[in-house]
Amino acid sequence: MRGLMCFNRRGLTMLPLILSLIIISLMKIAAAETTAARTDSLINNLTARDKDYTVRAQAALALGWTGDKKAVRPLLEILEKEKPGTDQDPGSAIMEMRRFVIWALGKIGDPEAVPPLIETLDGSDASQEFGQTIGGPGEVSSTWALSIENFKKPEDLRDRSRIYCGVALALGNIGKPAVQPLLSVLKDKRANIRKGAVRALGYIGDKKAIGPLLKALFDKDPGIRCESVIALGMINDKKAVKPLIKMLRDSSGDVRCIAAKALGRIHDRRAIEPLKKVLKDSDPSVREAAAEAVKNIESKE
Repeated sequence: MRGLMCFNRRGLTMLPLILSLIIISLMKIAAAETTAARTDSLINNLTARDKDYTVRAQAALALGWTGDKKAVRPLLEILEKEKPGTDQDPGSAIMEMRRFVIWALGKIGDPEAVPPLIETLDGSDASQEFGQTIGGPGEVSSTWALSIENFKKPEDLRDRSRIYCGVALALGNIGKPAVQPLLSVLKDKRANIRKGAVRALGYIGDKKAIGPLLKALFDKDPGIRCESVIALGMINDKKAVKPLIKMLRDSSGDVRCIAAKALGRIHDRRAIEPLKKVLKDSDPSVREAAAEAVKNIESKE
C-alpha cells in the first residue's frame, strides 16, 4: 500500500510535465499542419496563370522564406516554362516574377535547382543583359558588395540585381553542392554559361575553384576574363596574385582595370611595383584603379 501511495505521489508530481510535453507536441503538429497548408496555398497562387504576375511573384518570395523543399518543383516549372518573349508575357512582368523565383530557389538551397539555374544563364532574359553589362569595370565594386548577404534582403535584388546576377547569387547561396556542376560547365561552348558559372564560383568562394578560374583568365572572350578576375578578387587568395599581375598587360582595358582593383583587394605587396607601372596606362580608368590599389595595399602595412 505504501509503495502504491509513493507511486501515485510521484505520478502526480510528474503530471504537469507530462501534460506540458503533450501540449507542446500537439502545438508542433498544429504548426506543421498550418505551415503545410500555407505552403500549399502559396504554391496555388504561384502556379495560377489567371492571377496577376505581381501576386505570383510575391508567392515565390514567400515560398523562399518558408524554406520548404516542397516548393522547389513548382518553382522550377515556372523557371523552365514561363519565359520572356512568349505569348503570355505582358512586358517585363514575367521577368520580375522570374527574379523572385530564382531568389526563392537560392534561398531554399536544394541542389536539385542547380542544373536548371545554370541553364537559365543562357536564357533570353539573361543573355540580353550579359551583352550589355557583365564584367564592366564600373560594376565591379557593386558586384563585390552584392554578397550572399543579399539573400536576407530579397527586395534589394529586384532593383539592384539583373537576372544573370540573381542566378549567380542563387547558385552561390546553394554553395558547395553547386561547385562541381559549375566547374563542369567552364568548358561549355556557350559564353553566357561560362560567364555566369565563373561569377557563381566567386560568390561561393570555394578554394577548389581557384585553379580552373586561373585557367579561365586566358579565355578568348574578354568578358569571361573579366568575370574570372572578379571571381578571384572575391575569393581573395594569394595564389592569384602573380596571374593577376600578368592581367595588368591584357589587351582589354576592362580586364586591366578589374585586375588592378582585384590586386588592391587582395593586399599583397608583390603587386605594388607592377601597379605603379600601370599608372602610365593609356586608359584613365586603369590608371585610377591602379592608383587606388597601391593606396589600399600600402595602407595595410
